[in-house]
Amino acid sequence: MLMKKKELPHFFKASAILALAAVVGVCVNISNLYHTYEYSKETMRGKSELKQEGPLPPIRPVADWTAIILQIELWHR
Repeated sequence: MLMKKKELPHFFKASAILALAAVVGVCVNISNLYHTYEYSKETMRGKSELKQEGPLPPIRPVADWTAIILQIELWHR
């Protein structure tokens, strides 16, 4: 479709300008991107450093909704 209207050179020029704008945008922000990258190595996005010692305590089944509401009320005191 672009070949029929001889708009292919215009398409490539627009694509080159877009690519150049993307490169300039990355270059302008390279300092912020680098420091964010360095900081991300120290955050908890990776494996957790917390270790569990022993088995988990058993989960008590709750009898009904009144017990759940009572537990919620006790948590918020």
